[in-house]
Amino acid sequence: MRLDVNSATTIGFDTWGEGEQTLALLHAYPLNRGQWQAQGEALAHLLDLRVVALDLRGCGEVTVDAEPITMERMAEDTSALIEALVWQESRWHADA
Repeated sequence: MRLDVNSATTIGFDTWGEGEQTLALLHAYPLNRGQWQAQGEALAHLLDLRVVALDLRGCGEVTVDAEPITMERMAEDTSALIEALVWQESRWHADA
């Protein structure tokens, strides 16, 4: 899946499970979120978690711009994705 987390950034991600707690899985360079598929499915099932694996800037399906790719930007992207997913989920519950 892909999600626009702000006007300039789209992030590719996968999610498994529907637990109340969320675990974010971050991949190594130069891989992408696909490395976590088996673990994401297993952790969601075994630990009753919501598991999110996302692509980090420069790898996979993420907007790349002219700004340097730094650890701080990757952390900001991760936070923005989690916040966007929580907001989106709260809207789904409100609309139900």
